[in-house]
Amino acid sequence: MTASAKRTTTIRRRVAAPARRSAAAGPKRAKAAPRAWALGASGEAVLAQVAERLQAIRAIQAEMAEISRRTVFAALTAAGTAATDMTKVLRDVVAGVIEAAGQSRAERAVGIQAVAKGAIAGVQEARGNLARAAATIVKTAMKETDAVGAEVAEVARSAIQGIAEGINEAGDAADVVNETIRSAIVVADDLGKLAREAVRQVLVGSAEGWAEIVKVRRAEFEKARKALLARTQAA
Repeated sequence: MTASAKRTTTIRRRVAAPARRSAAAGPKRAKAAPRAWALGASGEAVLAQVAERLQAIRAIQAEMAEISRRTVFAALTAAGTAATDMTKVLRDVVAGVIEAAGQSRAERAVGIQAVAKGAIAGVQEARGNLARAAATIVKTAMKETDAVGAEVAEVARSAIQGIAEGINEAGDAADVVNETIRSAIVVADDLGKLAREAVRQVLVGSAEGWAEIVKVRRAEFEKARKALLARTQAA
């Protein structure tokens, strides 16, 4: 073998050697998932007490949603589901919760989410126009919030979150939520550049989560429908 051929062979061996060692080493190990912090005595004490209070907050939200649902359904049953009647009822209900929250940002967000959830359920129960109702709810929430000098983006998100949770009709849910998002953006455009940008950022960031809520609600509705059908056939 000539000197040139020897040098070529040596270079080939050096280049190939790391590949052979890598193959012998086998595939890389998967990175271990981070482990949750093991709670000590203080953590366990906080966990127990906070969990109890969070459960109480969820119960209060459910109660507010039920109050809203009953109120809207009763008012629409008495006044009818014509566009003007429904708009007046919904504006009144939403303005009431904004006034009740006062200047508390947390109470406003929690209250409007619960009331929006109950209100849209009441409209659905009264066979009203869901898209129109949802648009009225979010528009009123944003305008009333702006009137008291508070941030509208978070209220828009809370209102649409409640609407997404309150709709049971599988076919209408996604369309109603999308139409409500468009209505919120239109209102934000009227409120000025800062409000517009804040609302757009919040809604874009939350859209995927609302889509998941709609998907879960659709599955729950379909499951309940099949269970009712099965009981009816069995009887």
